[in-house]
Amino acid sequence: MVKMKLMKKIGKTVVTALMLLASFEAWGAAVDFKAEIDPNEISMDESVSLKLTIKISEGNPRLGEPQFEAPEFETINQFQSSQIQSVYENGKFQMQNSQQITFLLRPKKTGTFQIHGISIMVDGHKVSAPPVSVVVTNGGRSSPPPKSYGGGVGTGSLRGVSKPIAREPFTIKAEINKDTVYKGEQIIVSYYLYRRTKVFNIQVAQYPVLSGFLREDLDVPVMGTQLQSEEVVVDGVPYQRSLLARYAAYPLKEGELKIDSMSIKANYYPLRSRFSGMAGDEDMDPFANFFQQLNPLAQTQRSPLVSIKVLPLPQNGRPDDFSGGVGAFTLSASVDKAQVKVNEAVNLTLKVEGRGNVSSMEAPKNQWPQGLELYESKGNSKTGRAGHAEKVFEYLLIPRSGGTVTIPPFEVAFFDPEKKQYIRQKTAPIALLVDGQGQVSPPPQPLSNLSTNSGQNTAAPQVAPAAPGFLMPGSSRSPLVNWDQILNGLVALVVAVFLGWFFWERIRSLWIRLRVKKLSIDTQTRSRLQKLKSKASQLQQDPWEMVAKYYQDLESILFDILDERYNISVRASSRSELKEMIPQWNQLEPLFDFFDLVRFSGSSAASVEQEARTSALKFISQIEKI
Repeated sequence: MVKMKLMKKIGKTVVTALMLLASFEAWGAAVDFKAEIDPNEISMDESVSLKLTIKISEGNPRLGEPQFEAPEFETINQFQSSQIQSVYENGKFQMQNSQQITFLLRPKKTGTFQIHGISIMVDGHKVSAPPVSVVVTNGGRSSPPPKSYGGGVGTGSLRGVSKPIAREPFTIKAEINKDTVYKGEQIIVSYYLYRRTKVFNIQVAQYPVLSGFLREDLDVPVMGTQLQSEEVVVDGVPYQRSLLARYAAYPLKEGELKIDSMSIKANYYPLRSRFSGMAGDEDMDPFANFFQQLNPLAQTQRSPLVSIKVLPLPQNGRPDDFSGGVGAFTLSASVDKAQVKVNEAVNLTLKVEGRGNVSSMEAPKNQWPQGLELYESKGNSKTGRAGHAEKVFEYLLIPRSGGTVTIPPFEVAFFDPEKKQYIRQKTAPIALLVDGQGQVSPPPQPLSNLSTNSGQNTAAPQVAPAAPGFLMPGSSRSPLVNWDQILNGLVALVVAVFLGWFFWERIRSLWIRLRVKKLSIDTQTRSRLQKLKSKASQLQQDPWEMVAKYYQDLESILFDILDERYNISVRASSRSELKEMIPQWNQLEPLFDFFDLVRFSGSSAASVEQEARTSALKFISQIEKI
């Protein structure tokens, strides 16, 4: 009897083990996990993307934190996206869940390194991917040769442009009009977005600094509400191209300089078709496009570095009065009126315009003629969107004598990089006709001097009768009451009291309005936080869409608080700009990172979902401290 029970127990154990083994084999066949590195060769001043992709044929499994070993790199950012596809297999459609986790890595040293130990837990089971290799070099990668563009804007040649990666939905390129220039010569740097699908929610993660250059902003459409697009063709592939930012840059030193990167974070729809150039060109599945439209992806892209060569200015033929102007300029001078009177002011305007670094040019020296006084001078410069610049010098002159006054010519020396020589520009002399002899009336003599003029009999001044209570001249009697002084004192007192009351009321009214406004804003903010605090306990049961909306509202409140406290536009500022403007940004940045992670990760990352559902009160408490 005991033996029979033991045999049955052993049989049940064997059957259970076989069932578990069969389910494990079936589960393992349904998971596809791979790791990709992009690019596989970088320089020390660049970063590399490690992309981990998990494809599940059925269900919505829970994912653990991905693991990998990369001691030669540091992780500077992490992004996660999800995608649902319909796959036709065995005569029926099946839904395939695809998750992608991207790590942005920065190298610590040069060499050839291997990222290994890549794995992730999927529903409690560990899956692994083969190691990947990265080559890190000292210098930046050289720019490829110029490409020709065609399409709606004709054809042209631009330096610093490489073919956009065919498998990327969008990319950024820095394009320059010259790759070899002289020190101080103008370079036009344009950052373009190339895309083959719809891109939206564009946020600038990093603006270019252009270290080693004097930078002038020409046009920054990415700070506006909508980007203008044009169709271009690169190597036979059509793209939509949009200008993100354009700058005029003037190199401040010689040698090889780098045009640094611009980085953006954006959402996009991964459209799949035979014309898209993406993987799976053979799929013409309308269901896949439909589900991808419902689940957009997020990605960060940065433009490659572009190298330029800066030549020194030649010393041969350099004028003594050269002030640093490099470009092609014209010079003109004019006055607001050609005929004036003595001591009447006249405005003289000197304008230097053209393509070049006019902002660094100094005012030309001039010898003013005798009888013409320089009262004031000032200069200001501006650069247009096409790079055409001008600098205006204004002089306020006052003629002190009559006649014809000739203003001598102005001269400016500059270096023309196209002609490779120093050029001198000169204005024509200006004739100014001044009416009058330039005699200034002497100041009136004191009254006491009138009776001391020699050889003249001066009548004694008439003295008015004395008012009651005042001393007469020559009288030794003291006045009873000085009514004028009392009256003047009363008037001054009344005026002082009125002005003091007026300004006090104005200041008090302004303070009350500001206080009421601040109290209103604080009350509204606290009310919004209180509503979210009361909903925190519901996050355990709410669907993931409601959880993501909850954290989107929490992030909006934090934006409003910072906007009000620091009087800035947080939503329109980059992370680097916020770091400079907000002293406590180091404490705030993890909040924004987690909010973005919740919005773009989906519910696939188990750790993210767990923290999002259970830690809402912790985040609200941190915001309330602000």
